[in-house]
Amino acid sequence: MSTPTPTIPREVLDLLPLPPLNTLTDAQERGSVCVWDPTEDPLTAETAIDLGERWADGSHWFPRACRTHTETALRAGAEATA
Repeated sequence: MSTPTPTIPREVLDLLPLPPLNTLTDAQERGSVCVWDPTEDPLTAETAIDLGERWADGSHWFPRACRTHTETALRAGAEATA
């Protein structure tokens, strides 16, 4: 049985720093793999965390991430502001 994807407030996700767009693979830009780790298995509707629409280099993109890397980014942000 899989664990449900956590609901994280959009306002929090919008604050997460993402890798620069010009460093991502096509799959990361499309959101088919984790924005922080392109070597992971492809994301699915059940496993992906939608990080919302972002703008970079004059274009918009829709990054998604796995739960593990999203939680790591959230913890890092919390520690940086503590």
